[in-house]
Amino acid sequence: MKKPKAAKGVTWVGYLTIPILAAIYRFLGWLHWGKWKFPVRDFEEDPRSMGAHGVIYLGYKYYQNPHNTGSKGFDAETYFAEQDLDFHMPEGFVAINSITLHAGGDLMPYKLINANTAKHLWDEVGKDFFGADIVTANLETPIVTSKKQQAVPEMMLYHMYFNGSEEMFNIFNGNGNYSGFDVLSVANNHSLDMGETGLADTLAFLDEKKIAHCGAALTETDLHSFPILERNGIRTAFLSYTYSLNREINPKHKPWLTNHLPLNTPGCDLTLLKEQCRLAKERGAAFTAISLHCGNAYQAYPSSHIVDLFHRVFDECGPDIILGSHPHNIQPMETYTFADQSTGRQKKGFAIYSLGDFVAYDIFTWGHLPVYLKLKLSIGLLNGQPYSQLEQVEAVPLYASFDKEKMELRFKHLTEALSKVENLPRRNQNELKGLAHFYQKHFVGNLNATS
Repeated sequence: MKKPKAAKGVTWVGYLTIPILAAIYRFLGWLHWGKWKFPVRDFEEDPRSMGAHGVIYLGYKYYQNPHNTGSKGFDAETYFAEQDLDFHMPEGFVAINSITLHAGGDLMPYKLINANTAKHLWDEVGKDFFGADIVTANLETPIVTSKKQQAVPEMMLYHMYFNGSEEMFNIFNGNGNYSGFDVLSVANNHSLDMGETGLADTLAFLDEKKIAHCGAALTETDLHSFPILERNGIRTAFLSYTYSLNREINPKHKPWLTNHLPLNTPGCDLTLLKEQCRLAKERGAAFTAISLHCGNAYQAYPSSHIVDLFHRVFDECGPDIILGSHPHNIQPMETYTFADQSTGRQKKGFAIYSLGDFVAYDIFTWGHLPVYLKLKLSIGLLNGQPYSQLEQVEAVPLYASFDKEKMELRFKHLTEALSKVENLPRRNQNELKGLAHFYQKHFVGNLNATS
């Protein structure tokens, strides 16, 4: 199968410029092949610290050759293919109640996300995605309605500061045709793009929409005021953290403003996560879901130091679910067994390393393959004692299809789109086939619990 291009233009400027950039990065990749053949070890990928060499390496992955292997010495393909996502309940479990949680990836302010192109975006998938008891995603842009919208540029050539509009958010939220999101993570590398006041405006905007949010606090008192949503008698806590704020940092006098931790640095301090996970249990949460905005972009698998991070979070903090974001393309799922520090009982945690771009349309083609998760969370009794466990995991792969002739952006179910691939514009056909191959080889493997 012919490999689809790493990046392809949307406008005529992109069509002309991207091949030139790809050629430049092809030459640079040849010069650095010994170092860039595999994902660079312990790459922090933070604009404040990675320097010119890191920027060039990131561009190489974006424009020319995204990695489809694990870090050197880490057989990621085998490791993730061997994961067993069968969350059957233990013998003797007596069910009391359950809820459904649906999770999507990054909501990003691309120019193509507008009322004209995206009016049918959700038609095929919105009823299902927004039909859960709790629906969540990562809001990767401020929403400051008093300021001009600042969309993601077509090409990654300079510092990017985002701002979404109310029109754009309404598209994120289902075009007004569904119940919308219940809780959004706001801790990501674009949290402070519009400054401290922009973050405050964003939180006020979400409050007005009656959407809970996690990952930021306007006062020190609010630092631990994360949302715990109750559905069907089941309380679920939502926590959120980011590895970077791009070139911004929390103000010295307000270090609590965003949950900003050096997550991409091996051995980073997890004290805040431990404390908030402890408080979640203390406040009666049966489940804790953590959004970790971290990892390395434009590669099929998480780097080995990110796998180590997720395992540390399970071992030291004890959440039930980790939802990864930032890499812009999907990365695999994992189960991880650890000792619950509050009960001493063995517990099975679930993680997805990246849900990928969700409502977005990057020129990076792997970003056109989002998934959303459908999780079933159950409580009951095991040997007469209260017991809670994630009972079911399903990943729903989508194709973010942009028809240039119709100027229309739609979500299509991946399998259904494949069955009608010949009906798509020619420029989409090779892309879709390549994405289907990517999904099967790098994401699904032999995971028998995914769709």
